[in-house]
Amino acid sequence: MSVARTHRGFTLIELMVATVITSVIALSVAGLLSFVGEMSAGQENRVSAVVRLAGVQARVARLALEARMVLEERADRVALWLPSEMLEGAESGSESNFDIINLEQDEIVWLVWEDVGNGSWRLLEQRPDPDALNLVELEIENLEVYFTPDPAYWDSIYTWLHDNDALDTSVLAEGLEAPIIGGVATASPAFRFAAGTNCTARWFAGEYAFAQEEAPINARFDAAIAFPDPHPLCGGAS
Repeated sequence: MSVARTHRGFTLIELMVATVITSVIALSVAGLLSFVGEMSAGQENRVSAVVRLAGVQARVARLALEARMVLEERADRVALWLPSEMLEGAESGSESNFDIINLEQDEIVWLVWEDVGNGSWRLLEQRPDPDALNLVELEIENLEVYFTPDPAYWDSIYTWLHDNDALDTSVLAEGLEAPIIGGVATASPAFRFAAGTNCTARWFAGEYAFAQEEAPINARFDAAIAFPDPHPLCGGAS
């Protein structure tokens, strides 16, 4: 069973939310300089890093503002649940739109650090690819999955999609390195987040560095779920 989309006009509340989203992204970009670390490679490199960081921060902030929940948080990967249906009047249960996550309707997006070798990294945005899903031997009936607070389950979903080449990938940033934090070189770029479960997750950050010949330029982005809508299995909405 697939979840049907309903086409309708914007309500006043939705227009207000859109305004808030635009304002928050603008503010996050305006404050980017506070996230840029040591910049000793010259003005041109500093300007380039700020511009690139602005693009990453704006995209990640937009995804977080559209998200209902964080499904999975790992050092190398974050999964966001993006709603495709209105939840007003939704009830929990196996047939509820609230529970169903349709892999063909852009309801899950992963942010992933990818090691491309020789100390170089990329930041990817990945979603299930509907065209590819139709070509593989399906292991998930009707391409629908159901909410669970178990992070191992979401890891298995990502692994299944990855192994079946069923992910649509966009590169948010490349030419990245592991950052130096507190004078100590780290092993890789990483996501940071508060301890807890996907029921309580509200915030995450990414720490990385832009590769430069002179010296890497440390950078960081932060994102928050501005309008959380936790699943009833989490104990009710907040």
